[in-house]
Amino acid sequence: MRLSVSSIKKWIHSHHFKTSLAMLLFLSHCFLLIIFVLWQNQYQTDVREKAEFHLRQLLNYAEETMTTGRDSALFAGTLPSVQNALLSPAPSLDQLIALDRDLSPFVTMTTYDSFVLSLDQSDLIYDSKSSLYQRPDFYNPGLLERFARRRDEEYWEFGYPYQRYYDSGSPSLVLTYLHSLPLYGLEKYGFIAVNIPLTELTRYFNQTAAGLSEKITLSFENKPLWSNASSDAAASGSARYQERLPGAFTSASY
Repeated sequence: MRLSVSSIKKWIHSHHFKTSLAMLLFLSHCFLLIIFVLWQNQYQTDVREKAEFHLRQLLNYAEETMTTGRDSALFAGTLPSVQNALLSPAPSLDQLIALDRDLSPFVTMTTYDSFVLSLDQSDLIYDSKSSLYQRPDFYNPGLLERFARRRDEEYWEFGYPYQRYYDSGSPSLVLTYLHSLPLYGLEKYGFIAVNIPLTELTRYFNQTAAGLSEKITLSFENKPLWSNASSDAAASGSARYQERLPGAFTSASY
């Protein structure tokens, strides 16, 4: 059966054809919309997984650095030379020489900025980078004041200006771990602190995040620690997830 032009036009203008065409277009749009939604969900999942992977790399390195610093401070706190100086109301020259000999390698062989030892019995402050101070002369009195107000045996602190005794420039950024001494027992006769500069952490973070499209922001106890995004970009992130470190709140946005 051959169709004439007039019959084809009549069929095209028929209600059945228009209804069928409209239904076909509607189903096509629905199919494309479903495909787009599925693709968008998969894309967001891929972006999230990639961001989480890189975030975990950063967190693992930060956690390793913090754990190493803490373990070093705890080990140093058990040294006989530290105990002898800690309990003496007037440490002898030999005791102070032994103390310096035992603590100096922790700084010269690692990336720590310094070890600080508060000797309450003798009112002395030992700094592994700058030797011995009378308490009123110590270059970082805020560290002593904050520890005196705390009741914790151990804690981390970040965000306080740290002015090196040998540096007249701007204050440095450090992570500081503190533990009361002696490590065991009810009576406390001082504390040991290790200052970890952010230089190495920042270098590793920058290298790991180089070329990433994800905008990652790290914070320690709600204080900005590092970011590869501007503050405006971080604030306007379309999604956000959170990770935790011991003693630290860390978040990433992308």
